[in-house]
Amino acid sequence: MFRHVRTFILVTFVTALIWIFAEGESLTRRSLKADVFFESDAAGERVIAVSDAAWRDRVDIVVQGTASAVTEAESVLRRAVRLRPGMSGVPAQSGEFTIDLEQALSEVSDLAGAGVTIARADPPGVTVRIDQLQEKTLPVVLDAPGVDIEGPAEVTPSSVTLRLPAEFAAKLTGDTPARVRIPGETLAKLVPGRKESIASLPIELPTVVVGAHSTKFDPATCSLSITLRNNIASYKLSSVPVFVKLAAVEMGKWDITINEADRFLTDVTVTGPGDLVERVRRGDMKVSATIPLSFEELERGIAAKDAVFSDLPSALRFEVQNARVRLDIQRRDVVGPPVPRERQPGA
Repeated sequence: MFRHVRTFILVTFVTALIWIFAEGESLTRRSLKADVFFESDAAGERVIAVSDAAWRDRVDIVVQGTASAVTEAESVLRRAVRLRPGMSGVPAQSGEFTIDLEQALSEVSDLAGAGVTIARADPPGVTVRIDQLQEKTLPVVLDAPGVDIEGPAEVTPSSVTLRLPAEFAAKLTGDTPARVRIPGETLAKLVPGRKESIASLPIELPTVVVGAHSTKFDPATCSLSITLRNNIASYKLSSVPVFVKLAAVEMGKWDITINEADRFLTDVTVTGPGDLVERVRRGDMKVSATIPLSFEELERGIAAKDAVFSDLPSALRFEVQNARVRLDIQRRDVVGPPVPRERQPGA
């Protein structure tokens, strides 16, 4: 009895093994997704870029093989597939090509090793551009139009090395520069006449290669040493007229008189950029001081206030020993301009 039971168990076990083996070796088809990326070759000498705008780095494929092979292929495709120039199904020479994705993916070693065949790929192909990389060295120069500096700017490092596709490298000559610019807020903080250093300024590549795929350059930033020319000048005006400034709604409500001795500020020194000061000296820019009066100041009838130069370029500075202006402010009984008196007969 025990012998029959043992024989039954052995037969059942062998049958299960045969069934499992047969199941593993039976052919099956399955739809899978593959993330596909194009990269430069192992040596970094050739680069590849996709030309199709519709490409989304993913291919829907149908694989065929034994159940175990399909399972292994599914495991392989959990990682991205990377295609490089010179691989089977991908050209090595420069130019534009349409890659047969069914063929190229079938030749990927991990998928081929799984023992599956690719029955269909969607999209079936993709257009790529393959280029040889070239190296170029460009000078780095300061691009600061309108900035007056003393002597040449010192750029460190003074050159940048590019690796880029040959078709773009051909657009560069030996003296084509890369550029560096000074941000406006940084420029405003520099002191004229003093040598200043600015660190970590980004290097800008020539416009003819901006957007070129697979371009790398080193270094990405540089430092700069410059001295802004000290073009500050001064000029003294013997006298500057004083005007009253008030809101339009207040006009006609007040009689405002400036003390006769204060109607001009004397010995006003103007300091600022040489070109603006020169315009003042020539009389091309008229300088006047103002007394701005608010509603509250008019109501209080203030007796004096300092004159200001707010209506002139902010780059100019004004110095005067005494800017105090004495005022006489009276509210009018009749709002509006003074009414002229009638002329008497015979007057």
